Amino acid sequence: MVLRKIHSLAKEKLARIAFDEINDERIVKAVKIISEKGIARPVLIGSSSEISKYSNDFGVDLTGFEYHNPSNFPDYNSFAKILFEKRKKKGMTLDSAYRTIQDKMSLAMLLLHDKRIDGIVSGASKPTSEVIRPAIQIVGMEEGISTVSSYFHMIKGKHHVLFADCAINQKPNYKQLADIAISTYDSAKQLGIDPRVAMLSYSTYRSANHPSVQKVIDATNLVREIRPDIFIDGEIQFDAATDPVVAKQKCPQSPLKGNANVLIFPNLNTGNISYKVARTYGGYGAIGPVTQGLRAPVNDLSRGCSVEEVVDLAAITASQSKR
Repeated sequence: MVLRKIHSLAKEKLARIAFDEINDERIVKAVKIISEKGIARPVLIGSSSEISKYSNDFGVDLTGFEYHNPSNFPDYNSFAKILFEKRKKKGMTLDSAYRTIQDKMSLAMLLLHDKRIDGIVSGASKPTSEVIRPAIQIVGMEEGISTVSSYFHMIKGKHHVLFADCAINQKPNYKQLADIAISTYDSAKQLGIDPRVAMLSYSTYRSANHPSVQKVIDATNLVREIRPDIFIDGEIQFDAATDPVVAKQKCPQSPLKGNANVLIFPNLNTGNISYKVARTYGGYGAIGPVTQGLRAPVNDLSRGCSVEEVVDLAAITASQSKR
């Protein structure tokens, strides 16, 4: 039900989503499905000879797809100058900017920066850092947000919940944790979810006293100050945030009433472990990681992703777009 809603929202936007890993069979097969189902308009980054080769290798007809060739891009000079202006304070020369555009990911980022596409899906064959770093450098940050973060959309039957951050920030401070909470709340809203945010800890309402607990308290208070519209509570334990029976016992005054559906973890260890436990032992499907906090959507696939997960992440990317 949740996925159908996301796919429906994506079809309404029909965003142009770029894929640079056209040498990956999963990507090529997913691109065909995305196009046929009308989830998005795939844009391929590569040469016509590459597209033809992998189309034949994987038995997928990619005839008629829009593509951009980094080695023969018509706006090569103007894009190089854009990149140079963005990175010259970091030591980039005009010559190195010209060379950088030969990289498929960099060209995709510049196309997104220039609003010629609406989003990017990558990472099936590269580490997260190789997707997120150029996104920060070229696409830039969402106004009012200084932390790029991620969430996993956890789905089991009709039940769905967002876990953040499970992929990027190892030890966020309280300001970064507040950014993560705000971004994930807004992401949930974009997906048509009514978000109820829990700032998780091993403590509920100061049942323990430790700097790690205080960090969560400070982050919660900062969110309330910056965004009083956000439905949020914390610091709170996982069971008190998600189980109405436990909530009555531990924190009957909590506005969440044990019905949180956006869970903000205090660090990457707890977030990453928790989503994998839910997926492996709890039977939840995990879509993501979905990147948030950028000016435009750039999403990083797990290197173990399936074709279906590529399609679902493309649908989320399309639904994130401002098209």
